[in-house]
Amino acid sequence: MTNAIPPPPPPTTPPWDTPPPTGGGGPLDPPGLEPIPWETPGRPILRALFETVKLLLQQPDAGYARVPLHGDFVRPIAFAAILGWVGATLSVLYDALIPSPFSRIFPGEHEGPFAGSVLANGLIMLFAPVGTVIGSFFSSALIHGALMVLGGASRGFGATLRAICYSGATSPLAVIPILGPFVAVLWTWFLQVRGIAVLHGLPTGKATVAVLLPTILCCACGAWLWSALLFSLFAGLR
Repeated sequence: MTNAIPPPPPPTTPPWDTPPPTGGGGPLDPPGLEPIPWETPGRPILRALFETVKLLLQQPDAGYARVPLHGDFVRPIAFAAILGWVGATLSVLYDALIPSPFSRIFPGEHEGPFAGSVLANGLIMLFAPVGTVIGSFFSSALIHGALMVLGGASRGFGATLRAICYSGATSPLAVIPILGPFVAVLWTWFLQVRGIAVLHGLPTGKATVAVLLPTILCCACGAWLWSALLFSLFAGLR
């Protein structure tokens, strides 16, 4: 009669308490995917910037799927600030070289002490990165609040901020003649929807509502305030 080998004892650490593997990755990092070029260490800055913009404009879902969800916000914020400065600079140079066609319809559009001046254009380019960063945090806070109301904020504020920052890839589109700003705004909304959907794991419909809800509420509040103001003015004239 042979002695049976007793089975090994069960592990003392539950599987859900097992720490993530070392090497820089986190539990929320995209499995098996190389990080987005802008967040790949050792890659030249200009090349990484160009490749990231190209990837997000051509394949937004594939690009956002490679965005890491761990670590600090330095790289996403830097991406938004640089692209915001690029967009502002291109717009200033374009307006300086090619007058707007609307100036013929509204001749006084560009009149004023600072209109077209070097000082005004310099201030725009100087404060564009700061304004872009502030706007990114503000937009992220509003959209994340909408996500919390809709029950879709599954991966924290960091995922929302990264989705908004990388939607800045559309900033250079503002230089397109006449329709550039409108194309940039619409494409930015599209990238924000795709980023929220991919990074938070949401259906497109819920992500769309979360992105557009703050804008709709702001427009509704603005319309209500203007209506109240006009009503007060007309009531005072009676």
